[in-house]
Amino acid sequence: MEAAIPLLNEMVTRGLLDSYAIGGAMASLFYAEPVATFDLDVFVLLPTAHSDRTIVTLEPQIAFLREHGAVQEGEHVVIQGLPVQILPRPEPHVPAGMLNSPRMKCDGGGWLRERAEPP
Repeated sequence: MEAAIPLLNEMVTRGLLDSYAIGGAMASLFYAEPVATFDLDVFVLLPTAHSDRTIVTLEPQIAFLREHGAVQEGEHVVIQGLPVQILPRPEPHVPAGMLNSPRMKCDGGGWLRERAEPP
């Protein structure tokens, strides 16, 4: 996960994403006992220019990740051995937890996680 977070932060800096939140089993590790999981689920907010389209493409984001050594395998982008699933969230359906997520640190890179409890 340490390799994926700085790349996600760089995509925000470059305007490829407006924001992101870690979800799924890896996010639950902050609140519960560890569980086996094989991927990292990342909910993303695309820049406004992209989010109002009928058909959403992640090609600019996937291209950026490929430039940084990631490999696309089915629905995942594999970043240094970790399968990452990028899940776009259209603006009207953004969960409150994604907008109000606390920042966490991961090897010097700030990252967001979705809250398990209501904000």
